[in-house]
Amino acid sequence: MKWAAWVGAATALLGAPVAVVATSRLSPTMQAWRDDARAVRDIVSGRETFDPVAVGRVMQAYDEDSQRIAATLNTRNADARDLRHRFLAFASDSRAAQADVAERSRLPADLARVFGDCRSCHDKFKN
Repeated sequence: MKWAAWVGAATALLGAPVAVVATSRLSPTMQAWRDDARAVRDIVSGRETFDPVAVGRVMQAYDEDSQRIAATLNTRNADARDLRHRFLAFASDSRAAQADVAERSRLPADLARVFGDCRSCHDKFKN
């Protein structure tokens, strides 16, 4: 779904008066998540020094942010409920990755789920 369609979906999800504000309010969070995802990928791939504290902080931020966003969505229609479910799944998978951050061997599978959550949401609601 292209940006204009995503704004339209957000309008349906959040209500016409706040849709543009809500989508612009999410934009900085999504940009931060993208930047953090790149940093985590660099750490896990070995391009950067392995830093479990940094990875844990990113996963904690993902969890907290996505729970906050999910709580603000009205769930009057199926798309809104689906979007809320996706944010809550992202939060849950982020918590699992945070719990496994010291287990470097488990982290790639956890992160595959976390980043898969990102992709699935973008595939349906933005791209």
